[in-house]
Amino acid sequence: STLDAFNIRKSFGDVYHDFSVAVLIDNTRRNYRYGFKLLDVGIDIGTPDAPNPDAYDTPGAPPWGTDYIWIEGDPKELGKLTFNGVDYSIFPSPWTVDDVIVEDNSVLWSGTGDLLDNWAIFETVGGGTLSFDTIYDLEDYWDFGFVQVSTDGGYTWTSLEDNEEYSTYDYDPNAHPTVIANLPGLTSWIPDWITLTYDLGAYADQDILVAFRMVTDWGTHYGGWWIDNVYVDDTLISDGTDASVFKDITDILPINNNFTVTFVGYIYHGKGNQKIEHKVVSMKLDEMTESGWFELNKVLKNADSAVMLVTFDAPEGFTGYADYT
Repeated sequence: STLDAFNIRKSFGDVYHDFSVAVLIDNTRRNYRYGFKLLDVGIDIGTPDAPNPDAYDTPGAPPWGTDYIWIEGDPKELGKLTFNGVDYSIFPSPWTVDDVIVEDNSVLWSGTGDLLDNWAIFETVGGGTLSFDTIYDLEDYWDFGFVQVSTDGGYTWTSLEDNEEYSTYDYDPNAHPTVIANLPGLTSWIPDWITLTYDLGAYADQDILVAFRMVTDWGTHYGGWWIDNVYVDDTLISDGTDASVFKDITDILPINNNFTVTFVGYIYHGKGNQKIEHKVVSMKLDEMTESGWFELNKVLKNADSAVMLVTFDAPEGFTGYADYT
């Protein structure tokens, strides 16, 4: 890894948490653990009396980002502060219902944007034929729609090829790794409705999960992927009017949230309080419940003000926020 190449015996998480403190205080003591030697880096979180809401106002903690929250009152006079992080996160499918032709012709829509990995999953029994009507507008060989099957409860997925041969293994050499790892899939522009069919015979009599999965890259994106009239043999799965019949991948495999909570105490000295010392201390959280507590008047007994830093140590590739109180 990059850290190993520089002989740094810390994990990415360790480095990030030191960095999150450094951008707040830029304190060059302790061998620059919380400061910058060559860079002028800082953030504006306001003051205890006038906090900057941009430092924390999006609900939840950002993935490998940090909320900076001023503690109200004098830490020396405050008692128990309790942190409760949501241990697991489950989200609805980001696919929605869209009227693309006429008002009463609702269809499923993947959404559009950069770095999407949008799932719409349903349960069925293998052995028949999956069919659906579709149009799509995807950046050629960069953005893809995948039709996938899982036989192990969503831990692994296999991409299927349609019988009509619209699926491709071709991709841009610089395509997103998630795209490359999940080929074959659908890409390019199909402006007129077509019907695609997929053979589920290899999964006869098995309980399976079937997913429509939309993956985009970092840059250009077009309209997305639309699906209607989803059937397995003669069984109607969706007529496009209700996206709630589909699940997100987090409904199958909930996100196990991990938080890091750090407090930075400010100790003011000298004429006009111009000299500032800092005390940095992390809260120990229960690994099962992601909860913990501090007696602030003991932990920060010399501090005149304090900031709480909350980071969501997100799993790789996950871009959602994690709630806490």
